[in-house]
Amino acid sequence: MAPDDHTDYFWSATAGEYEQVFQSMLSYYLDQADATAGEPSQYQSRFSADGSIWLRAYEQNKTP
Repeated sequence: MAPDDHTDYFWSATAGEYEQVFQSMLSYYLDQADATAGEPSQYQSRFSADGSIWLRAYEQNKTP
């Protein structure tokens, strides 16, 4: 299980910069989940997002 790093929105970056980080991190962990999907459960990648703002930003900005 890979937890995200805690989000203190606007603490050290702009909204756009945070959205780029959300995008990059979620893409990375989705790729990890895909890469380990065929492994036994204990070896499959998992990720816990900090909140729905991560998912909203990802959905709005994902590339096809």
